[in-house]
Amino acid sequence: MKKSKKSIIYIIVGIIVGSTLVSPIQARVTAITLKWLKKNYYSKKQSNNKYYSKTAINSKLSAYYSKTSVDNLLADYLTSSNAAGTYLTQSGAASTYLTQTNAASTYLTQSNAATSYLPLSGGTLAGGLTGTSITGSSFAYSSTQTKSKVVPVAMFTRIDPTMTLTWSGSLGVYRSGGGSFGLESAIDLPQGAQITQLTLYLTDTNDTKNITAYLIRQYLPSEGGDVLSSVTSTGTSASPQYAITTGSIANSTVDNSYYYRLSVDLTNADADTITFRAIKVTYTTTSIEDQ
Repeated sequence: MKKSKKSIIYIIVGIIVGSTLVSPIQARVTAITLKWLKKNYYSKKQSNNKYYSKTAINSKLSAYYSKTSVDNLLADYLTSSNAAGTYLTQSGAASTYLTQTNAASTYLTQSNAATSYLPLSGGTLAGGLTGTSITGSSFAYSSTQTKSKVVPVAMFTRIDPTMTLTWSGSLGVYRSGGGSFGLESAIDLPQGAQITQLTLYLTDTNDTKNITAYLIRQYLPSEGGDVLSSVTSTGTSASPQYAITTGSIANSTVDNSYYYRLSVDLTNADADTITFRAIKVTYTTTSIEDQ
């Protein structure tokens, strides 16, 4: 009986001692195992430091594929802004390259280059175009221009071929015999132009005889026409006359469904004291065509 009690006591003491010794050992083993696992396997903390967590990716790729890093990496390449110093861009390269804005002082652009270059619309082209052809349906001045056409006596034709004309040096011609009336010539005027003046150039020192010039709009295809303007000399020996102008013009807008002609009455111009030299027609226009 005593022996059985001693055995039970030894067992109980063994259990107590064993429990006391095993718990620290087990805790130590557990601690070592966790530490080893954290060092070598995929703990959350460890994976953040070394493996493909979001934090790790952001950290490792911060020098590569983030917006900021891409902007920095492409600063020396073709970008929308930073490459302006070297490449063709939208803005900063204006001092060197063809761009939309600041290059206006040097390149053909949309805005300020109008003073030096041909803009997309509007503006004024300074200087001329060399070696360049322009195609368009209409060309116009930026403002109304005053133009004129002079038809000298050499361009006129005798209405009556039997008329004899005599040259009086630089003074012009006069009718020296035969025929009647005088001379005619066509004149080409721009469509839509406004005729403002008719000028007769002559030498009139004759006290009794004069010359009359006419601007006529001829119908097509029928005969007849309208006298749009006329001017008659009034010179005398005491008051010679070399040019006379009228601003009285009927139907002054040029309509090239008609044709226009000049006529000079030399019936009384039969002496060297009254000679004909030329006629000038003055008009205003905004069209560059047919000048």
